[in-house]
Amino acid sequence: MGYKYLNDPKHWRDRAEETRLKAEKCWEEESKQRMLRIANEYDRLADHAADRARLDATLAAK
Repeated sequence: MGYKYLNDPKHWRDRAEETRLKAEKCWEEESKQRMLRIANEYDRLADHAADRARLDATLAAK
């Protein structure tokens, strides 16, 4: 994974969705819950990436 993904919210949202799909297939509840927590962290990374993208766009417009 390269630096370019850090500021790409879609990348992190896609990872979250993939992880949730994998979690649905887990039979063991503890594993499923861990996967869902990881997916939530990917969503959090997506939110931060979107914030950075908005800030970059604002600064570029000045």
